[in-house]
Amino acid sequence: MTASEMLLAVAADAEQRVHDVGTGRYLFVESRGWYLKTTVADGVTSSKIAPVYRRQWKAADGSGRILSVWGTPYAVPAPGEEIWRDPYEDHWRDEDDRFEPGGLHLSWRPEDLSSKPEELRNQLTAGQTDVTPIRVLTAVRDLYNEQPVVPSVAAAVLRIVADLPGLHSDQRYAGVRVSLDVDDESYSTRHVLMFDEDTGLLIGSEELLMRSAGYLEASVPCVVSRRIYIRAARTEFCGPA
Repeated sequence: MTASEMLLAVAADAEQRVHDVGTGRYLFVESRGWYLKTTVADGVTSSKIAPVYRRQWKAADGSGRILSVWGTPYAVPAPGEEIWRDPYEDHWRDEDDRFEPGGLHLSWRPEDLSSKPEELRNQLTAGQTDVTPIRVLTAVRDLYNEQPVVPSVAAAVLRIVADLPGLHSDQRYAGVRVSLDVDDESYSTRHVLMFDEDTGLLIGSEELLMRSAGYLEASVPCVVSRRIYIRAARTEFCGPA
């Protein structure tokens, strides 16, 4: 089964499911992430993995809160080694940012999002003049970074991704894992989306460096970023005190 066929099969089931995102003024997203951080000091380059646990609340008026728990950055593992350390294992710092109305940008109003794939694709890429496959894939990731997604929109997202040229699948993993490769003169990267095969929701994303960039001092393939979605819903309150 091709990547597109897998996504279309999941979409057919996903739009029939009942997935209540709740009510409330805030769009809440809870996730864990791992990011490659590169620093240069005295001519020496150092690359490390920074783990973070993140909770985000956004309201339609741009008010909200972003609460992040960071773990101490650690050495980039060799390819194939486990890298997903819990930020609480070696807690480094907390960030608690609160925003007044207008302080946060909401890219899409949930009630405006279409369940028709072509219309939704246009909404997600509005304002872009060169709508390449990777820009569509990035917009899908940004949508899930920002807000909970209802079944009808989740199904449309799956159909949008299924229509992207150059899509690949990796069936070694649980769920539906698809990717796009992007090559330019400096970098070769792989962008991965991971969908739950039951709900059709995006459960994770990755970006991998596939060709050495030299100064990053990391063996390839190397994970540049990884994000796993834990929970997304509407809520009336802006997190814990």
